[in-house]
Amino acid sequence: MRRIEELFEKKRSKEEFLHKAGNIYRQYGNTPEYKSILLDINKRMDVLCAYMVHHQLPRTNNLIESYNSHLESRLKTLKGFKSFVHADNWLNAYFIHRRVKAFTDCEGKFKRLNGKCSLQKTMKDPSKLDEILRLFR
Repeated sequence: MRRIEELFEKKRSKEEFLHKAGNIYRQYGNTPEYKSILLDINKRMDVLCAYMVHHQLPRTNNLIESYNSHLESRLKTLKGFKSFVHADNWLNAYFIHRRVKAFTDCEGKFKRLNGKCSLQKTMKDPSKLDEILRLFR
């Protein structure tokens, strides 16, 4: 599995990527697990290797990890919920709040996001944003 992980560790040309994947296939292609994984990678090549072509795409999941650590710290202070329904309601409210709350302390290349909410950046029709935000304020 380490050999497959190495394929995605750094940006490569498509030819280099395919060459390295071919080497792994020749070495391990006789095992059904590897064969299945490598064929799946080949099928999804365009999506899996998009970060090599589109330079604005992040290679890491630091933003997602930041959200996860924030959620984890919030949940740690709660100690638990009375029921699954309470947990479900709290998590729904938390995620809605995160989607409609404006960013305030973004730095570097993300500084342009300050003052905007994540929902605003992902909506196809931003004209409806004010109507949605009124529901949550």
